[in-house]
Amino acid sequence: MDGQRRLMITLAVEATVPPEGLDFNSLVAAFHRFGDLSTARLFEVVLDALEEELGRRLQAEGPDRYVWNGFHGKAKEWILPFGRVRHRYHRILDRARRRHVIPLREALAIPLRKRYSWAVLAGPVSLATELSFRRAAREGRNLQGVGPSKSTTYDYFQNLAGSGLDPLRPPEDRTLEVVIADGTKLKRQRRGFSDGQMDLRLVLSEKRDGGSLQVAAFDLEAEWPVLKARLLQAFPDEPVGALLHDGEESIDVLADPRTRVQRCLVHGPRGLRFALYQDGLKKKRQDPLLEKFFEARAWRMDAEALIELTDAGRFRLRGLLDNAKFVCEEMLELLPRGATHARAYLNGFLHNSLSYLRALLNGEPLLPGVTTNQIENVFSQMDLRLKEIGRRWGLTGATNMIRVLLTKIFRPEFWEEYLASLKGKPGGFVIHANIASVEWTS
Repeated sequence: MDGQRRLMITLAVEATVPPEGLDFNSLVAAFHRFGDLSTARLFEVVLDALEEELGRRLQAEGPDRYVWNGFHGKAKEWILPFGRVRHRYHRILDRARRRHVIPLREALAIPLRKRYSWAVLAGPVSLATELSFRRAAREGRNLQGVGPSKSTTYDYFQNLAGSGLDPLRPPEDRTLEVVIADGTKLKRQRRGFSDGQMDLRLVLSEKRDGGSLQVAAFDLEAEWPVLKARLLQAFPDEPVGALLHDGEESIDVLADPRTRVQRCLVHGPRGLRFALYQDGLKKKRQDPLLEKFFEARAWRMDAEALIELTDAGRFRLRGLLDNAKFVCEEMLELLPRGATHARAYLNGFLHNSLSYLRALLNGEPLLPGVTTNQIENVFSQMDLRLKEIGRRWGLTGATNMIRVLLTKIFRPEFWEEYLASLKGKPGGFVIHANIASVEWTS
């Protein structure tokens, strides 16, 4: 290509062969050690040559303006996959601006105060999503021969999480046709000591006809109205089509005026049991009421039964709705007068748990699901790192870890591409190795 320059390096390699005792394994070991040493040295030679060439270009632009003027501090050291590399920056004085220029650092965009390259750090940082930072650093050293400490792995991980990593898909690929929302608890720490719990709230979404899930919003220690504001910002022109949730307090704020709200048919009975407990009804008195509750077939639909509903007649759908309403009325008569929590729960559940049937009656397609099992599965994937390995978190550290975990789960291709981009690609810089001749000298 026009404008490209070639840097030719002639290698002189001397191999000492013992008269006896040479075996294949020792030969392999010698070449492995030689490869590490020679690659690092060649890298240093190329840095020196590039620096000299960059300075020559500056001096060509202004012969009286740029003058080589000593070195910048101590030699810089990098830890690379093929060994340690040292280079002492040669600086140039810019007489016009009365300041020193370090051409190599500026031209290659070399970060300040960083010894480890991403080629070395990418492995430990990726492992930190599955292991503790200490074990991730140790495994990285075992696999690569070199690697960072626990604290260095932690620092780079935090920088990675805050450097543009985003679990949300591009705006053109986002959807709010069906939204699934739920929360879980994380143990919190402050200054190394337990500090109670904090709430992780997660909002997922998918197309009405199913397909892959995606992250719509998430946050720690933020109430549901805050996440609703995030949705309005991320999806300014799209209202929530259907909202599936497990009945957490204030979660209905995620819905819009025309949103179909569907209560989770798995968490519904669990919530009723807790409401009965709040009214003073213990297990023996709860069991007959729960048996009555499950007489409504609409609240125990399995996947096959839901598929059948797409072809069901309006009469059958209406029968399921009427049966659920009748069961609720019978339960309200059986409840003691003071069971205010259970009465309120039943009335609310009757209204929000049958939206999938009402949608079919209106000629709409079946909702992709009637339980929050999908989001519970996501929590279970995250629990190992968040609750088993980490156990206690600060707010910033937990937020960063969650951002990375969600990116790995929902945008794995983006995660791999992002790591690869940090490692760098050869681009137009190509290295060829040629052996001119091989000759025994003695």
